[in-house]
Amino acid sequence: DITDAGLPALADCVALRDLWLECRGVTGIGLAALEKLPALSQLFLRYSSLDDAGLAAVARLPHLTDLDLSGTAPTAKGLAALAEGPG
Repeated sequence: DITDAGLPALADCVALRDLWLECRGVTGIGLAALEKLPALSQLFLRYSSLDDAGLAAVARLPHLTDLDLSGTAPTAKGLAALAEGPG
């Protein structure tokens, strides 16, 4: 399973466009590493332990066009951060 500890290893994959993560070991701490992926446009975070900090990190992804949060429980604060973000 992928966890927060493994996500920084993706930072060198600057051409990565699609990322599927279906695991509970990913939180806002790990998702902050995705900000270094300028081409990321599709992100699937199914069944993750997503928190408000994670949604704020996702909101900072400049080219994000598709986001799947199936099986997560985002809060109103987290969703507001998404609505205000550049992605």
